[in-house]
Amino acid sequence: MREREDPQVVEYLQAENQYLEEALKHIQPLEDTLFQEMKGRIKEVDSSAPEKIRNYFYYTRTEADKQYPVYCRKKDTLEAPEEILLDQNQLAQGHEFCSVSAFSISPDETKLAYSVDLEGAEVYTIYIKNLSDGSLYPETISRTHGSVYFTVGAEWAEDSETLYYLSLDTYHRAYQLFRHTLGTNSSEDELLFHETDETFSLTLFKTRSQQYIMLYHYNTLSQEMRFLAADKPDAELQVLQTRKPGLEYYATHLEDSFFIITNDNARNFRLMKTPVSAPLHGKLARDPRQPRRRFDRARGCL
Repeated sequence: MREREDPQVVEYLQAENQYLEEALKHIQPLEDTLFQEMKGRIKEVDSSAPEKIRNYFYYTRTEADKQYPVYCRKKDTLEAPEEILLDQNQLAQGHEFCSVSAFSISPDETKLAYSVDLEGAEVYTIYIKNLSDGSLYPETISRTHGSVYFTVGAEWAEDSETLYYLSLDTYHRAYQLFRHTLGTNSSEDELLFHETDETFSLTLFKTRSQQYIMLYHYNTLSQEMRFLAADKPDAELQVLQTRKPGLEYYATHLEDSFFIITNDNARNFRLMKTPVSAPLHGKLARDPRQPRRRFDRARGCL
């Protein structure tokens, strides 16, 4: 609600909540029974599958009677001693709500950029942790993009000193991409892109190859992507394929190409690829036994 700061709106919502509690008071015992039954089916002590990234295995685990996960890693082998990177239960102490969105390890594996929302509005603040001694760097970055459901919000360049993140407008739309240099005030961060079309939002991710930072523009019916080289902190954004109404696509990187899922001339989508060096000259990722099909750049094809 856009007027949620208005005292009359707040008073109205509080009155509605009080009415709901009173009207459903007679089923509170059933609610408690159902809650305990569902909780009993959840494995409280559990761990995610470890994922090897560079020199470490990364995973999360949960503990009995604790609401939030613990983020951990082990070096080289799963038999190595556990290193706790972030305990979300500690972050949540004294707060009714706690969400961690961004969770990004620097390429030199000595720093962690993570973002936290303690209000439930999906407005996150980025913190940078020194993994060598557990201390926090002095700078924080406020009002950044994140999600309760997905790990999004910040990505490192390969120099381990440059951090990319998205900021929010007054309507909580991710609309600006910034570049932050470690050790500087966030007010000095460089604006790399401003999405002026209010129907589009942004999200950010680093390819699994670790070679490119991808900026993803999306609305209900169309998408567009830009990219920059992760090993060049001063790199400029390049367009992978310009947006057009109804064109949907999503790309990731492998070796010298971007692989793309798109609905271009394909109602149920198809796989294509294009060289990183010439992103607008794409070709179908095809079965070599089939005849080659050519695509015309002038038609805006991938």
